[in-house]
Amino acid sequence: MQTRAINHEKTTRGLLMARADACRLFSACFYPPDNQLFAREKLGERLAVLLKTACPRAASLLPPLSRYIETEDAEALAVAYTRLFMGPPEVLAPPYASCYLDGERFVMGPSVVEIKKFYDSAGLGLDDDFTEMPDHVSAMLEFLYYLNFRMAVAVAAGNPDEHEAMAHLQGRFLEKYMKPWIPDFCEKITRADRHPFYTGLAQSLAALIGDGFSGKRR
Repeated sequence: MQTRAINHEKTTRGLLMARADACRLFSACFYPPDNQLFAREKLGERLAVLLKTACPRAASLLPPLSRYIETEDAEALAVAYTRLFMGPPEVLAPPYASCYLDGERFVMGPSVVEIKKFYDSAGLGLDDDFTEMPDHVSAMLEFLYYLNFRMAVAVAAGNPDEHEAMAHLQGRFLEKYMKPWIPDFCEKITRADRHPFYTGLAQSLAALIGDGFSGKRR
């Protein structure tokens, strides 16, 4: 029985850490691209491995990112990033939750305040170097990283109350402020089809948010 319990703990902790690190790497992908950093960190290979544990369906949708990181001209990714997430003339896929939750083109809407309250409730604040808004997709993915990391630490420490508190916080955050808009955001990236790097990322991220936190192995 003890061996079975230890194995279950290791499996749970491994799943939580895979989710955490996958969210962290997805977050990095929605900052302005840095090909040298992506290559140095082996972003494509690491994300593919993590997703096989965190969400196999997301892993199956992830393209070989290293191909684009290693062979693409850095300018091609930068141009695609700008066109998709910054404009001009039109931002094809706004990376801000409030644009979807509070009405089209409604940046800094009421949902931003509520999202910030979630960060505060977990004891987090935005870094002084972070120049984006709290509802930017990268910030929200980093929050999911933090929650899953905290849960993994709680499992390792045998602290069920901490695990339950973080799991409850994550569940509310996902249902209210991630799942309602991430599919639309990812669909806009896919329809725009500006670069296979971002198109593949979008399809994989949508699967992770939709399936990877459901407790089902798909």
